[in-house]
Amino acid sequence: MVTTVPVPSVLPVVVEAPAVVAEASPSLSTRLTRALGTLSLLGSAFGLLLTAWYGLATVASGALPFVNLLWTGALCGGVALCFAWGVGTGIALRRQHPAALWAALPFWLLQVPIVSSPLATLSLYSGLAVPVTVMFQDGVNFYAGINLGSGFETFFLNPAAPWGFGINLFAVAAVVFLTVRLLQEKWSTIPGR
Repeated sequence: MVTTVPVPSVLPVVVEAPAVVAEASPSLSTRLTRALGTLSLLGSAFGLLLTAWYGLATVASGALPFVNLLWTGALCGGVALCFAWGVGTGIALRRQHPAALWAALPFWLLQVPIVSSPLATLSLYSGLAVPVTVMFQDGVNFYAGINLGSGFETFFLNPAAPWGFGINLFAVAAVVFLTVRLLQEKWSTIPGR
């Protein structure tokens, strides 16, 4: 007697390897935006520490009368808010948040002017600065340099301060770059483009 044993058929199993999707490297403008975000973030974080140190050192010295301490506290608070804004915009630029370019534009615009006079001296930079200034003290003096880190200079009613003005060329470049990016985004949303 012949017994037939059913033999299961073996079907070839084909396992496909998952498709490897090569991510395109980020565009140059994306890399520059992230680099600007990094400068904003690190420079502003350093600026917050610098502002806190200056404020605490001023209070600890005890050399200023109470009214001047209030004025110094308000001034340090305002500068700290600017640097906190820079930390926020730096994070947003790094993460490519949709509103990051709009938030970063005024932050970098604040860093463009450099003003010096006996009435008020104002300058602020975060991350990188390439200041070019003209000072009118003992003739006309030109100054250009590169600053890495953060800094601020504020004086009010200081008769020893010279008259002068200048711009931070890096901040100008950042403003131009951010404006172009904003226009590109706006242009790309127009139907038919």
